[in-house]
Formats: sequence, structure tokens, C-alpha cells
Amino acid sequence: MLSNVNILIPAKQTIAIVGESGSGKSTLISLITRLNQCFEGHIYIDEHFLLSSIKSYRQQIALVHQEPSLIVASIKDNIKPTSNLDLTTERLLMDSLKGFMATRTTIIVAHRLSSITFADKIIVLKNGMIEEEGTHEQLLLNNRLYSQLWKNNES
Repeated sequence: MLSNVNILIPAKQTIAIVGESGSGKSTLISLITRLNQCFEGHIYIDEHFLLSSIKSYRQQIALVHQEPSLIVASIKDNIKPTSNLDLTTERLLMDSLKGFMATRTTIIVAHRLSSITFADKIIVLKNGMIEEEGTHEQLLLNNRLYSQLWKNNES
């Protein structure tokens, strides 16, 4: 359960959500996609409060689930988590998606931190709360949870 989470997601920014298993990543995504509406806090996307018109909001979002599956189609049609990819393929995929994401507000949930180092903002969750947020470089300099996750992820 999330507790007093307040998030501003600016237009055309890439936001990454990270944290250990059970930290609240899936819960936060269910709130962002409005699959769940019971919540203490505020989420703004493109300067719009998340509790605005649900129909028009849902027409503007796409959700990609954790379970990987591939179809014979373009990269755009095969957007999925990158956790099952080798590093070379992951980099090629992410490089090709960057142009696509540059014109959209993008939210990525990641376990492999190397896939989100380019994000405009990284939100680090712990026990249902925002532990810290910033860019990859800022969070590494903070030497807190993200830095620990990065070291564990790279070893």
C-alpha cells in the first residue's frame, strides 16, 4: 500500500519507477493507469490531476504488462519489459524507442537499472513511500537506496 505519495510527471518526460520487490511499483502503476483509485496523495500527469475524466484519460494511455511476449511486428508493437533481454539487445531496443518516447510522456518500471539511466526523473520506492527521486547521476551521488540498487544490479 502506498502512503502519502505525491508525484508530478511533466509532459514529454521519461519517468522511471524503481524499487525492490514489494516496494509499491505495481501499486503505483495501477494508480497511474486508474485501475485502482483508493489513494492518499496526488499524482499529476502533464499538469492534470489524475482524478480528472477517466474516459478521456484512458484513451491516451497504453499499458504493457510484465509478462513478456513477442509477436511478428515492429518494435513499437513489441514494447515489453527488457529484463529477459541480453544487454546488447536491450540497448538496441531502448535506443530505437528513445525517438518514439521523445514526443510522449513515458513511465517505465524497471528492475534492470541500466535500462533507465537516461530517464528525466527516477522515482525510488521503498515500503510504499518515495524514498528519493532525481536523475541517475543525482541519485548515485546521494549514495542512498538507488546507489545500493545500482551496485547490486551491476554485480
